[in-house]
Amino acid sequence: PLPSYTQDSLQMLWLATYLTGFPPTGLYALNWAHGLTQCSIFRGGYLFTQSIYYQLQLNKICRKLKQKYKFQYDLNAILSDLIYTRILEPCSKRSSYKTASEFLEKPSYKLHDVSRALDVLGTECNLIQAELYKNSHFLGKRNDKILYYDCSNYYFEIEQEDGSKKYGKSKEHRPNPIIQTGLFMDGDGIPLAFSLFSRKFKRTDLAQAFREKGSCGFRMPEVHLLQDAELGSEDNREYNHMGERAYIVTQSIKKPKTEEKDWTLNP
Repeated sequence: PLPSYTQDSLQMLWLATYLTGFPPTGLYALNWAHGLTQCSIFRGGYLFTQSIYYQLQLNKICRKLKQKYKFQYDLNAILSDLIYTRILEPCSKRSSYKTASEFLEKPSYKLHDVSRALDVLGTECNLIQAELYKNSHFLGKRNDKILYYDCSNYYFEIEQEDGSKKYGKSKEHRPNPIIQTGLFMDGDGIPLAFSLFSRKFKRTDLAQAFREKGSCGFRMPEVHLLQDAELGSEDNREYNHMGERAYIVTQSIKKPKTEEKDWTLNP
């Protein structure tokens, strides 16, 4: 039996979780053995996110990939642990493996398997996103009538271009190769998908982002597109007219031509 003070602590922890509706990241389960001479502590906060993971049927996606690539390691266990640790305690892949080793369910894979799995996850990124978007409707109705889209650049502390990491302009004016990320969100601010581009594509090339999602079977809904000023290029506006999409683009009053500025200030 657990000591009375331990029982009281666990009861208060579960009560706090029930009242707040959000699990504490430090939820632990205690395993007492041989009286009070040994005590094992396990992390149990991931159990709250585990149900969402399986409702999104990510385990079935991993099963499809295993049938395709014929690998021996447990991709489902690796992906789920990476997601749990990213939510509860964001850290590196090595530290994530160490954190997962403290879960109630120990990892059924080795650390080197994580690196191998990342190659598969990166290659099948578009497929995973498409399946995840489709499965997300099992959790509730998505507000996908409105689409938000924006871009951001990431730089790498390397001196030479490498793969998709190319030289290009950035707000920080760093002389390092960068890669750009485009994020799609629905009307509730919940991510729909993301795209990665090298600098050979323009930051404002929204059509390229849509084509990438469409090539993997990701069906974009009929949307009203809201964008920032940098995404309001002529090519993007022309693309938005296709399919009877309506769109809103913010624009600085200082930059337009004189006649456009007068029309804005005196409509």
